[in-house]
Amino acid sequence: EFQVTTVRDGAEALESIRNQPPDLVLSDVMMPRMDGIALLTILKSKGDTTPFIIYTVRGREEVVIDALNKGADFYIQKSGKTRVEFTDLASKIRYAVSRRKSERALKRTLAYLKRSQKVAHIGSWTYNIDTKKFTGSEEIHRIHGYAPGQQVSLEEVAARIHPDDLELAKKMFDRLLASGEPFNIDM
Repeated sequence: EFQVTTVRDGAEALESIRNQPPDLVLSDVMMPRMDGIALLTILKSKGDTTPFIIYTVRGREEVVIDALNKGADFYIQKSGKTRVEFTDLASKIRYAVSRRKSERALKRTLAYLKRSQKVAHIGSWTYNIDTKKFTGSEEIHRIHGYAPGQQVSLEEVAARIHPDDLELAKKMFDRLLASGEPFNIDM
């Protein structure tokens, strides 16, 4: 189920990761030349998003907090109950790898959506119920002359809707506020 590449220490791990990026890094804290926390710190400082799991005997609270604050996805302490640990470890590996694949797929999908909206010269709005502000796609901002990422009020959006479409837009917006159910309308 898993293909594993082993290395002797953090420095060798860095070289291995550079040559053949893995789906996940599983590291101990205590290693010669470079420990697991230093390896984690270097990878994350370079923007590496590879899931990182610490699996170690060392379980002091400050080490756990440090690892998680520096970007470790999980910290598993060895307890000697091998079967339970490996079951937990395998589950966390599957989860972390699956999450990363999902994040990459979402990123690709959003890039396709952005390109499609630009080609079709259409856009989309998202409404935040808490702030009562709209944010829109890059293309909708370009179409309406807003700065990228600018939040827009309901009144500003309503002013951009054709008068013939206002009643339908108001009805759909009221439904959103009442039910929280998303909707799409073409205008």
